[in-house]
Amino acid sequence: YTLNELKEIDSYAKEKDIEIIPCIQTLAHLNAIVNWPAYRPIVDCDDILLVGDERTYELVDNMFASLAESLTTRRINIGMDEAHMICRGKYYDQHGDCDRTKVLIEHIIRISEIGKKYGFTLSMWSDMFFRIASNGQYYNPDFEVSDDIKALIPDNVELVYWDYYSKDKNHYDKMLKAHN
Repeated sequence: YTLNELKEIDSYAKEKDIEIIPCIQTLAHLNAIVNWPAYRPIVDCDDILLVGDERTYELVDNMFASLAESLTTRRINIGMDEAHMICRGKYYDQHGDCDRTKVLIEHIIRISEIGKKYGFTLSMWSDMFFRIASNGQYYNPDFEVSDDIKALIPDNVELVYWDYYSKDKNHYDKMLKAHN
């Protein structure tokens, strides 16, 4: 959508008492962008951005600036899920082996700071935090997130639980408890 189209959508939604909350990607699932030669230098591998590269944060800043200009909401979902191969491509070539958890946290903090610049409250999918907290397990409903891990979540970031793999009500009850 163009900025004008987004403004029009936002205006129409407000008339209906609806808040348009954008959902963008600031780490993985950027399948379309990897097709553009201009962005290839900031792709780590697959569809994951090259964290730690200033050009990545310039791209995200531009995304936030566009949304801040075109939408009245100050809430945004920044994605951040399923980045299993973070630091395994160009990042590895440039920096060697690293503490991927530390790099992910640093990236989240940088995105959080950009969000603050535009007055955004951010929500992100929670799976990567649960992976950090439980030694890589995707969703471990019996795991309790430590205060150390909780302290890593920036104050303007909310975690959102997503899961469409289970049909077991108890699984969801446990996961919602873990999130609380």
